[in-house]
Amino acid sequence: DVFFLQRLLGEDSSFSTKIHAESGCFCEMAFGEGPTPDELPYVLHFTGKTIPSMESAIARVRGLFQLSVDRRDAMLAHFCGGRPHEGGSQAQIKRHLLQKSAAFLMGGAPAAAPNPVTLQTKKTIKVPEDQSVCLMTARTRQLLAEATGAEIDWEPPNAVLRGMSAQIAEAEKLLGRVMKHCMWGISEAKVLHLLKPPPQNSDLGFSVLLRLSPMHNLRPFEVTFTSARKAVSLGKDADNDLVVSDQLVSRRHCVIELDNQRGGVFVADFSTNGTFLNGRRLPAKNQGKVILMHGDELLLKDPQQGDAEFGYIVNLKQA
Repeated sequence: DVFFLQRLLGEDSSFSTKIHAESGCFCEMAFGEGPTPDELPYVLHFTGKTIPSMESAIARVRGLFQLSVDRRDAMLAHFCGGRPHEGGSQAQIKRHLLQKSAAFLMGGAPAAAPNPVTLQTKKTIKVPEDQSVCLMTARTRQLLAEATGAEIDWEPPNAVLRGMSAQIAEAEKLLGRVMKHCMWGISEAKVLHLLKPPPQNSDLGFSVLLRLSPMHNLRPFEVTFTSARKAVSLGKDADNDLVVSDQLVSRRHCVIELDNQRGGVFVADFSTNGTFLNGRRLPAKNQGKVILMHGDELLLKDPQQGDAEFGYIVNLKQA
């Protein structure tokens, strides 16, 4: 058990990152208290923000003790880069863990190099100037900290992230997601929406009313997204949900969909000439989709080419 867990929770394993992604908790192997160093029991330290999240992580790890040898080898091969049998003898493992715990147990004796998963560090990320007012607030700092466990300081034009390396990675990922989507318009409501975790069991009773109010001589459109109907398409082909007949509109121009896993309504561009959100062209369909917010302007022609209002005002209401 010790060899297996030491490898699975070691420096070159991604299992600890998976545990954090599932429960928001960190798990580390060390020694507890005992009569002599040779008799110290092995212990697992769990760190998390809530009791339920830690109980979830503990239950996940407890299940590992019931695995067969073949299943353990398969997990090590998956999470440790295909090296299931590396890691050293029991004596080497014990020496390694004793070194890690030496500062606590033996009054400051030299310890081994820290595990990068638990190393306290910091990272600086530049925030776009046009996003700083809405993004750099006390509320967003709190939400980022709650979601990732990292500490965030706003030092315009930079965000300074502090914490363990896994926390820093989560905070950087979440902050990067917010900044990416806010390239197509930013508001405090949008930032807070992107920072909130998706609702649990979101497929159950989660629906959104979408109204597209035309700014041009187009017909209005309305649909309620549910678990049974999660997407609509716009284009000039007759099989689209909203048909827009125009020479510059593609047969399938764009798709609007409810993404329960990501907690929002998103738009993806499938056109040749471009779909524009708040005046900026959306990325190509193979480069991802962008979140839609209430009040956004969705244009089907380039506003720089003279058609500044060929499209819709987006109205969203969660039912």
